[in-house]
Amino acid sequence: SINITTFNRSDNLIRCIDSVLKQDYQNIEIIIVDDCSTDNTYDVVKNYQRKDRRIKYFRHQKNKGNAHARNTAFEKCNGVYVAFLDDDDEWIENNKIKKQVEIFEKYNEKKLGLVCSGILRLKRNGEKIIEKAHYPKDLKYEALKGGLIHNSTVLTKRKIIQEAGGFDTDLYRGIDSEFFRRVILIYNYNVFFMKDTTTRYFEDSKNR
Repeated sequence: SINITTFNRSDNLIRCIDSVLKQDYQNIEIIIVDDCSTDNTYDVVKNYQRKDRRIKYFRHQKNKGNAHARNTAFEKCNGVYVAFLDDDDEWIENNKIKKQVEIFEKYNEKKLGLVCSGILRLKRNGEKIIEKAHYPKDLKYEALKGGLIHNSTVLTKRKIIQEAGGFDTDLYRGIDSEFFRRVILIYNYNVFFMKDTTTRYFEDSKNR
């Protein structure tokens, strides 16, 4: 399941969805949760749905925030594996999901909870910065500091999200880092840091 949450970023959403549809791994469903957008997001998604039946669209009747949208996406998805993708990000490696599924299946480790990668960050001034993912000397300490794992690079398992209780709707920001901290610190799951750079992050997005 590819879980995409969106709010008033229809232009960015097109780029985001296109990057998912280019994935080599085709056994997917794409869950799009619209947090009550007022732009043409509905029309954009419906146009995609006419071309690809794997895309499922759900819309909140009022704006609830990103944590609620992420939890709605989880409630609606069915995959054994779940990937997150923000509407203003895009995957730049077409075999991202394939590689991550293979990592889970190769290691078959009960306590492997997250597989993540590096990102290519496009700054507002046009500068491009590659931020590599690497396993820190002290995973739990670095997880407490935050910024260790980029949400749109992650693949996890459905049962882990369920065990951790989803995303904390009491938080206004930092919900992804808080979720990853819980998975690592409370539920003692390990993380696989891929050497690949699979995702492009854009800092010039509106409504940040």
